[in-house]
Formats: sequence, structure tokens, C-alpha cells
Amino acid sequence: MAIATSSRPPSAILPRARTVQVGTAFAVGATLMYFGALIGIYLDQRQAFAGTAGGWIPDEVDVQLTAPSIILWTFFLTVPIAQWAVYSIGRDDRKHAYLAFGLTILLGLMTINQAAFNFDAMGLVADRSRAETLIFLVAGSHIAITIIGLLFFLFTGFRALAGQFSHRYTDAVAAAAMYWYVVVFLYFVIWLLIYVTK
Repeated sequence: MAIATSSRPPSAILPRARTVQVGTAFAVGATLMYFGALIGIYLDQRQAFAGTAGGWIPDEVDVQLTAPSIILWTFFLTVPIAQWAVYSIGRDDRKHAYLAFGLTILLGLMTINQAAFNFDAMGLVADRSRAETLIFLVAGSHIAITIIGLLFFLFTGFRALAGQFSHRYTDAVAAAAMYWYVVVFLYFVIWLLIYVTK
């Protein structure tokens, strides 16, 4: 006599591990620690030179607020656009996701171009004074993390074009946006401490 076997429903599909977001969180933590130390050194040196006759920033350096403020507002524009990419991928709206990826990358490239113009306009010489060296180091490091953020968005956009992201897997797009928010936040801190308070 044959024993009837009960058929079980198929197992649920396990969600994909959030390894990209976890790895990005570690990268964000390392980036924040690096900039925290760098800005701390800058503020410590500025405080040490505050009472000297020559001043902190040499007279030959023209630190203006216009170009850094334009960069800041351009960065602020990218925040909702980066979130738009996450929102669109989460709803399988690929057309708007690609548009959001492209706009974020374009505006990010514009900030790098403006930062290069600002360096030229200020007349910085890296080894002339301690202030100029540290401004180069802080602002140049920020340009480096901006390029990393743009490459992150570019790579994620190419993977989205290949169809690897959908409403079931938005992890990498959310991770790229999270990294980008840190890039924007750090530029706001740099704008406030270097260009506004000098």
C-alpha cells in the first residue's frame, strides 16, 4: 500500500543580503573619521596662528565665498535627485531612474569643474604657507571623494541598465545615494569652516 506524501508549498525566496549597504556604511565611517581628523588639524593650526602678525591666510590668497557657495547649492540640488533614483528603481520606473543617475553625475561633474576654477581664482600655492597646504589637502580630498561618489553612481547606473536592479533589489542604488549624502554633508562643513569663517 502506497503512503500518500503531502505536497508542501515552495520555500519563500530569501531576501538578498545587504552587503553593499553594509560595506558602504563602513566606507562612510572611514571617510567621516578621515575628514574629522583633517578638519581638526586645520582648526587647530588656524587657532595656533590666530594671534600672529602675518595672520592665518596669506594676503596673496583671495578666499572668496561666491564660487564655494555655488558649489554648495549645486550639491544641495543633487540630494533630491539622488533620492529620486532610489525611488524610481524601487518602483521599476527605469526611465526616471536613468534620468536621475545622469543628472546626479552631471551636477557632480559641475561641482568638480567649479572647484578647479575656485582653486585657480584663489591663487593657492601648496607649499607657501601652512594654511594653503591644509586648504589644498581638505578641498582636494573632498574632490577625491566626489569622484568616488560619481564613479559609484556611474557603475550603479550601468548595472541598472543591465537590468540588475528592480523593486526587489534597490540595495546598491540606496548605498550610492547614502555615500553621496555624506559627500554633500562634508562639503557643507568645509564651506562653513574654511570659506565662511576662514
